[in-house]
Amino acid sequence: MFKITDKKIMIFLALFTVFVFLMDGFMEFPILTDNGLFSYISQDLLDGKSIYSTPDIKGPMVYIFNAAFMTLFSFLPNWLAIRVGMMVMSVALILLFYKVCLYFFKYRLIAIASCFVILSFDFFVQFASIGDPKILAVFFHIMCWYFISKKKYLASGASAGFAFLSWQPAGIVLLAPIIFSNVVENKIHFNYRNVAKSIVGFSISMILMLIYFVFAGAIDNFIQFSFILPIAYKSLFIERLTLSNFYIAFAYFGSELLFFVAAGLGFIYYAIK
Repeated sequence: MFKITDKKIMIFLALFTVFVFLMDGFMEFPILTDNGLFSYISQDLLDGKSIYSTPDIKGPMVYIFNAAFMTLFSFLPNWLAIRVGMMVMSVALILLFYKVCLYFFKYRLIAIASCFVILSFDFFVQFASIGDPKILAVFFHIMCWYFISKKKYLASGASAGFAFLSWQPAGIVLLAPIIFSNVVENKIHFNYRNVAKSIVGFSISMILMLIYFVFAGAIDNFIQFSFILPIAYKSLFIERLTLSNFYIAFAYFGSELLFFVAAGLGFIYYAIK
């Protein structure tokens, strides 16, 4: 008799994720400007140059991971190596997400359905195909929640830090272990130890990146391109934001926004319950 187990479900989800990527034209998706830029800067890293030798305002983690993918799949062209690496990482993301949903909602069907919803997002395959840092940030975001489910707040804080170093706005995920450990786990009772662990974990990821840039002699580039220029860029974007642009953004990312709102309400329900 066939018995459904978590291992079989995860194998199915892994294969289904690869199927979705291939059916969505992952290998045929056109090479965009960002794809070339990420490949070029990651190649700088492999050539012994420091990150941001070629200027860009993305977080440094995306270049580290893309360089790792280019090394791991060196038999492929750089753009294809990044795509294959991102697909493998996306499989890991879906499997982690399944484990997180299973922990919070207890039912396998809900966890599987949640994975299907994420795979239905337009941005998922498209962003992965160019090595976009947002996919990496989501990966560390989910990893943060995974460690929260294991009550490993030091590791969850470090994951939040790496999410920030992938895509700066993702740094807000540091609030997840802080709020969860105090509101949910301790029934609205402040736990200094868990908060300290989360902040220390976040700080460790920052310190590790600072050490790299100090030894690379590029600490000024790190501060300028990871912090100062992104703030200036976002400020300019906000100034140009109009109601019509908001409608366009909602039309493009509407399902994603609704999903995360629903997920947030789900976690609030879990906390109240």
